[in-house]
Amino acid sequence: MNAKTFALRRLLPLPVVLLGVTVLVFVISHVVPSDPVAVALGDQATPEQRQAMREALGLDASLPVQFLRYLGDLFQGDLGTSLVTKRPVAFDLGQAVPASIELTTVAILFAVVVGVPLGVAGAVFVNRWPDYLSRVVALVGVSLERAWVAVLLQLVIATALGFPIIGRISGPPPPKVTGLYLVDSLVAGDLGAFGSAWRHIALPAFALSLGALAQIARVARSRMLEERSKEYIRANRAQGLRGRVITFKYMLRNALPVTVTVTGLSYGALLGNAFLVETVFGWPGLGQYGVQAILNNDLPAIAGVTLVLGVVFVVVNTLVDVLYAYIDPRVRFS
Repeated sequence: MNAKTFALRRLLPLPVVLLGVTVLVFVISHVVPSDPVAVALGDQATPEQRQAMREALGLDASLPVQFLRYLGDLFQGDLGTSLVTKRPVAFDLGQAVPASIELTTVAILFAVVVGVPLGVAGAVFVNRWPDYLSRVVALVGVSLERAWVAVLLQLVIATALGFPIIGRISGPPPPKVTGLYLVDSLVAGDLGAFGSAWRHIALPAFALSLGALAQIARVARSRMLEERSKEYIRANRAQGLRGRVITFKYMLRNALPVTVTVTGLSYGALLGNAFLVETVFGWPGLGQYGVQAILNNDLPAIAGVTLVLGVVFVVVNTLVDVLYAYIDPRVRFS
């Protein structure tokens, strides 16, 4: 089976999975013990006002009819109207999602850039100080709570080095192209805005990345050690191949597929776990928007955030599955 056929087979079930996510979000939004009419009108509304609001929100219809209307609105890009901001949820998410994508992407890049070399060093220099460092970083990264790390970074690093502790940028943002300030500032050629955006994102991205960094380092180390014990590695050494060639051309290459899978899973997890970090740093992303929606019982906004997180997680993991097949051709024939 060639790579394109494999990719097509993996992408074909995607619409069905996304439909399942949509059904799950709809069910959850309707079993939550909260009345959106009460949230929208308050406790002083009359029964007539409540009934009129229920009809306006479509809550007077049966659940199957509400679901069909929900699907129809989704196909038109309509996620409903926030009961708190009174703006379309799609508009609010359009402002918040790019901020979260940028934060999560920087965090996962940091986790990969640091985690993979740590794992490789731990496997190459097993039971020596690089290996001990790799183990300590993995243990600390898994153990520390992200919100606590975020507060500690604000109290220590931000105070000592003058890093900003809230927001995405100082001054006006660059002209919007992608909504990612780091990318948009480079497109505009504004190095000052790029530097400001980088200083704002560095600490929250580091706090968010620790768990993924630890997991990537641990998986890379274990897979490298597994490859190191195989017969073909011993044969390569017996043939006189240099240690660097064996490490990077054979061991790392064969350990890479599992590491890529863990990275993809970590990306989706980071996006969903960014709530506390975004709240601590005042990052105007999906997490902070979701927290405010939960605190205010804003069901349309909660459903919108949940749907976006579910869709991103499913799409990212599908793409990682396809990428896995390109990295390791054996998967396509399994």
